[in-house]
Amino acid sequence: MTKSINVAALSGDCPDFERCGADSRVCEDVARLLCIREELRRSFHKPKDVSEHLRIARGITAAILLAYQPDGAEPPVEPISSDLAVEAGVIARNLDVETASYYLGSIYTVLLPSDYRSRHGVFYTPPAVTARLLDMAEKDGIDWSTVRACDPACGGGAFLAPMAARMVRALNGRLPAEIMAHIAGHLRGFELDPFSGWMSQMFLAAVLSPLGQELPQFVVIGDSLGISKEEYDSWDLVIGNPPYGKVKLDTHDREKWSRSLFGHANLYGLFTDLAVHLVAKSGMIAYVTPTSFLGGQYFQALRSLMVSECRPVRIDFLQSRQGIFADVLQETALTVYRRVETRQRGVAVDIVTVTETSSAEIEHLGSFDVPDENGSPWFLPRQSTQVDLLEHIAAMPARLSDLGYEVSTGPLVWNRHKTKLAAAGSKGMVPVVWAECIPSDNSGIFRWKVTGDHFGWFRPRGSDDPNLVEEPCVLLQRTTAVEQRRRLIAAVMPSNFLAQHHQVAVENHVNMIRPIRGQTPKVSLEVVAALLNSEAVDLVFRCINGSVAVSAYEIEAMPMPAAEQLQKLKTLIARRAKRETIEVAVRNMYAVLRTRSAV
Repeated sequence: MTKSINVAALSGDCPDFERCGADSRVCEDVARLLCIREELRRSFHKPKDVSEHLRIARGITAAILLAYQPDGAEPPVEPISSDLAVEAGVIARNLDVETASYYLGSIYTVLLPSDYRSRHGVFYTPPAVTARLLDMAEKDGIDWSTVRACDPACGGGAFLAPMAARMVRALNGRLPAEIMAHIAGHLRGFELDPFSGWMSQMFLAAVLSPLGQELPQFVVIGDSLGISKEEYDSWDLVIGNPPYGKVKLDTHDREKWSRSLFGHANLYGLFTDLAVHLVAKSGMIAYVTPTSFLGGQYFQALRSLMVSECRPVRIDFLQSRQGIFADVLQETALTVYRRVETRQRGVAVDIVTVTETSSAEIEHLGSFDVPDENGSPWFLPRQSTQVDLLEHIAAMPARLSDLGYEVSTGPLVWNRHKTKLAAAGSKGMVPVVWAECIPSDNSGIFRWKVTGDHFGWFRPRGSDDPNLVEEPCVLLQRTTAVEQRRRLIAAVMPSNFLAQHHQVAVENHVNMIRPIRGQTPKVSLEVVAALLNSEAVDLVFRCINGSVAVSAYEIEAMPMPAAEQLQKLKTLIARRAKRETIEVAVRNMYAVLRTRSAV
């Protein structure tokens, strides 16, 4: 008999572990699986040959799943059994299928080559996240007794098995043969990797074995992006955690997906476009994805597609990325879209706190509009302190360009010019400005320095070298993390530093904010830097950004006070006002109450 688990009650993570009664054995089982996962990871000898590495990782995982489901289908690889593998499979029998599939699947991921795992997006979705997304779809009208549902990137079955379980419960009272036949006609997974597809079938077998019926083939092996058009417009629910990462497309594929492409293609963007093709009229898409699609420039065509074809109706922001998806450096969102003819504007936004070993805690923030035109960024709150802010900035029409400035990236890509870099300067060389020259204390005071393995000097080919900068500008760190106290960290590159060296090389991990050529700026560089270093503008940025990158596109899209309002800030800076006084002035411009922008 399997036991349901409240994943919040895990040994080492639950204060009530000693008193949790019936769940204590479950907690012990999960804790042991975590230990086995770590033991296998540490003891696994990683061959240099990737194909051999994959063979062994899959062989160990196959042995685990055969111990878990002894009557399951033959795996597509030769099992490599061990005491730990057998123990993991046997322990997993004590758990509900959703929990077992996650922890056994996570063992597979830690055994994979890290590059392969990242490139193919092999990350298993924690049970609390899976359950939350299914609940969101259900709340918006999905009926498990009638829905036709598919996962176009089903992996190891993180969504297929739980959906099958919900269908079984919804069809309670029917004959087992009828239930199996119904599910066979209403549930489908598509998967590129035959081994992952086999894993999905194994976990589906665990869910459906009580019916005592022969298990149909639910998973179609092949490239989902090449799915037959016969599948289009035929699914009531398209759900999943699609792979992500930049991908190069040939001319044919760029044309095929052109309606959602702008610049670089990302896999999860393609799978979102695919979902729009697959979903039936009035149907829903429910996806786990990075949040970069909300504001990133490369997703503006995708945003246009979604607001015109399949509008967002509900978005959950996962509060912590730690311990949710290994190696993931982006924030994560659970988004539900509905394919409707009428344009409903409001998007319900919730904050969800969940880790690998916790159940979901939910905070509702409200309903917010997304723009209908031009693929504009979607400004949505990530915390309660941003709710009132969003209402205010909706009425702020000014942007950085209205102040007379534009953003570009530092031109020096250092690893393309290694032979021209040096630790010590000499005649004909110029200093390199790295991100560490911009102090993280948001003081706005530029300090030229070199740390770590960075080189401080660059030898240009001449005074016309495109890597050179000779005008004062605001420097802005181009890579920061959501966990940092501030995402926007800026400083003015002073004129006396340029006067001393005449020209400098600004490294590529730094943004430069400079006057638009041919225009006279309406405010000074110091005012721009003070704005960007303020808590209020940092909060605005967090409403649009979804990755570690601080992009020029997003900075230029942020609402700004009008130049007339900024005259007060100019006066305060001229008087050398305290930072707190400047912070209060900017907060008043954005109608922001005092708060901390740190996550």
